[in-house]
Amino acid sequence: MNLLANAAAKKTKLESMQSVKLAACQNGDWTTISENGKLIPLNELQKFENGYAFVSGLFASEMVGVMVACRQNKIAA
Repeated sequence: MNLLANAAAKKTKLESMQSVKLAACQNGDWTTISENGKLIPLNELQKFENGYAFVSGLFASEMVGVMVACRQNKIAA
C-alpha cells in the first residue's frame, strides 16, 4: 500500500470511530486539547478521564488532524 492509500485508510478508520481519546486538560468547564490548544465544545465531549478527552472520530479528524489523532489512538491502516 502506498503512502497516500495508507493515509486515506487511516482517515476513513478514524472518522468512522464512535470515540477516540485526545490528550487534553480540563479547568472547570473548559476542556482544551493539549496538542493545539483548541477548546472542545461541551456537545462534543463524551467524557474526560486521566488527562484524556473522549470525542468522536470525526471531530478529532477536523480539530487536531488525522495523523495526530491516529498516533494518539494507535490507529494503523
